[in-house]
Amino acid sequence: MNVPVKTLLNLYRFPSGRRLSCLRSMRERLADPAFAELQSVLDRAIASEWATRDLEIRYRNGMRQRNNEFSDETSALDLELDRALSALDDALGVALKAYGEGSPQGEAATLLRSTLFGQGVRFLIHMPFMEQEAEVAVLLERAADEPSLAEAVRVTRVEPLVERIAELNRRFGEAIRDGRPVSPASFEEVRAARDAGHERLGRIVILVPARLLGAPPDGEHAEALAAALQVVQEQNAAIKRYRKRRRGVNGLDPEEEFDEPDAEVEEAPRELPSVPTLALRERPSAGDAEAA
Repeated sequence: MNVPVKTLLNLYRFPSGRRLSCLRSMRERLADPAFAELQSVLDRAIASEWATRDLEIRYRNGMRQRNNEFSDETSALDLELDRALSALDDALGVALKAYGEGSPQGEAATLLRSTLFGQGVRFLIHMPFMEQEAEVAVLLERAADEPSLAEAVRVTRVEPLVERIAELNRRFGEAIRDGRPVSPASFEEVRAARDAGHERLGRIVILVPARLLGAPPDGEHAEALAAALQVVQEQNAAIKRYRKRRRGVNGLDPEEEFDEPDAEVEEAPRELPSVPTLALRERPSAGDAEAA
């Protein structure tokens, strides 16, 4: 198997998913004990790529999560509180429809709605966490301290809902102040990890040909080293074709990706034949690889 080294001297930047699959496939091809030194280098690189993918997941989740500076417990309590506030608004609406606007129950429901949800319940539940907790606390104090509002709560028979909201808001406030904050990864951290991964792959691409030069040209060791380099060459060529067609390079599991032909004319994509053999989702167990 002949792999021109010149094609590997200027590697494209692999997405982390492709890079991880490439490294793991190289590790599989170099399983012979004779490659112990290279195996150690590859194991460290693979462990680092798993860490990079974890970092990327944290970054994506941080971008998607509402109020991501708060803990998961805080977010869960926010959802419960939002549902309870919506239920109270619904209950007041039911009382208004059932008894009519001119009835004591209807008048009490109208008073509570205008006081508690003056701009609509959606406005309240979509407030930032800290503002929502403070606003609900003020409204609950008013409902308890102002005789007209306390009477309206009694007449509309929504005391259990008000008590539920008070309990949730108390826990919500405690979680905001004392909960463990989520620390999402920054893009600078992700970019640095990707740069380091590209550098590691480049170093490995230098080490493998160096080892190949010292191996008998027709032996099994030379064939295994060439096969490992072939993995990098194939993925590099696939990325080149993506770039040639000005398409973004898919960074997911290559088993779910498509390759494009070399021809300039538009053709239907076909499945990439150079897929590494191990699934990305199979994380090595603790102790299998040395940390980077």
